[in-house]
Amino acid sequence: LIACTNHASLQGESQNRLQLGGIAGACSDSTLEDCANTGKIASLSGGDVGGLIGSSTDGTFTGGVNSGDVSVSSAQNSEIFMGGIVGVNSGTNILQCANTGNITGENIFDTTDEEASHSTFLYAGGIVGRSFESSPVSDSYNTGDICASSAFTTVHIGGITGICYYRDEISRCWNSGSLTGYAPLYSYAGGIVGYSGYVTNCYNTGDLSLSGSQRGTHLGGIAARTGNSVSNSYNTGSLSYENAANLYHGPI
Repeated sequence: LIACTNHASLQGESQNRLQLGGIAGACSDSTLEDCANTGKIASLSGGDVGGLIGSSTDGTFTGGVNSGDVSVSSAQNSEIFMGGIVGVNSGTNILQCANTGNITGENIFDTTDEEASHSTFLYAGGIVGRSFESSPVSDSYNTGDICASSAFTTVHIGGITGICYYRDEISRCWNSGSLTGYAPLYSYAGGIVGYSGYVTNCYNTGDLSLSGSQRGTHLGGIAARTGNSVSNSYNTGSLSYENAANLYHGPI
C-alpha cells in the first residue's frame, strides 16, 4: 500500500476479537509507504486498534502518519492493544512514522476473580501498543496525549511503545505527549516505552502521571521497566504519582 489516506471516522464493536485501523484492520507480510489517517478510530469492545493498522505480522511501515484520535472503551474480559500507528505488532519494522492524535483507552471490566483479571491488560503506545519479537521502531515520534485506565488489573503506557519484546530496539524516537494511567494492581508508564526493550538515542519531554496501583507502580522518564539497556537518551518531562504503593520511579 503506497500513499493511501483515510479521512473517515470508524467505529467498531464485536463479540469476537476486533481488529480496527484507519487503513486496514489487519495485515501480514505487507509494505506500507506514506500512508495516513485523519479520521477518529474507536472501538467499543477492545481488541487490536491502531490509527493505521489494528494488527500487523511481518513487513515494513515507512512514513506513516496518524492525526486521528484513537479510543477504546470495553467492558469485556479481554486484552486491549492500541497505538497511534499499529495496535499490536509482530515482526514489522516501523520507521519514520508519526502520531499526533490523542489515544484514550478504558477497560471497565471488573471482577473479584484474579485469574479472570489476567486477560484484562491494557497496552497503549504513541506508535505501537504492544510489539513482539523482531519489531523495531526507529526515527518515529508521538505528540498525542495518552490516557489509559483499567478497572481491575494492569496498564502499560509508552510514548512510543506500550510494551515490547525485550530484545527489540527503539532508536532515534521522541515523545512530547503527556501520559496518564490508572490501574488498581500494577501500572507502567515510560516516556518512550512502558516495559522492556533496548532504547537508544531517544528523548521524552511529555509529563507522566500514574495513580491507584497497590502492588506495583513503575514510572520512568524513558522506560518504566526494562530488561535491557537505555543509552544516549534523556527526559525533561515531570513524573507524578498518587495513591501508589510499591513505587519504582526515576528520571530515566
